[in-house]
Amino acid sequence: MRGSVLQFAKGVNSSIRLTKARRGELVVTVPIGFLKAGDRIEKDPNRRIQEAIALVFDKVAELGSARQALLWFLEQGLDLPVRYANGDVTWRRPNYATIHRMIANPIYGGAYAYGKNRSVPGYDGRSGIRRKARDEWLVLIPDAHEGYVSWERARRSARWSATMCRPAVITERRSMATLCSPAFSVVRGAVGS
Repeated sequence: MRGSVLQFAKGVNSSIRLTKARRGELVVTVPIGFLKAGDRIEKDPNRRIQEAIALVFDKVAELGSARQALLWFLEQGLDLPVRYANGDVTWRRPNYATIHRMIANPIYGGAYAYGKNRSVPGYDGRSGIRRKARDEWLVLIPDAHEGYVSWERARRSARWSATMCRPAVITERRSMATLCSPAFSVVRGAVGS
């Protein structure tokens, strides 16, 4: 009896969460550059943070890749903001993953997204998290809040990122920098891999 009540309660809670998510009101966490305001998402009022994030998108568009933008940030000695779980913001040298996550995250284009990840079994009985394909997300609401770039520009950045760095069958040893370089498609075609 007790197990069925607990199962029922979990089902109701899950249904309530999904209903809230479909309205764009279930805000669990937000990345740097945004703040939770109740059940809304707002841009961080800190101008320095806003300018740094806008610069990431501008440099990716100008230079053609997340990798080239990263190299530019490192060459210029510029840091990017990072928010810790406790809410503190610090500035540190960027890495490729930081820039790639920004351009791939629909929140920066003003969209609300929920259900982007799934749990997968891992080693030693632990589970891991994997990103679902965009058509498998539970909720995606474009223009749900103010973004750093337009929804169309965010989609182009994410689409470009997915095509340039999509997983491929690699027949020879190559670095991630080679796989994500704009010249990779030419090299790959020449080698016939």
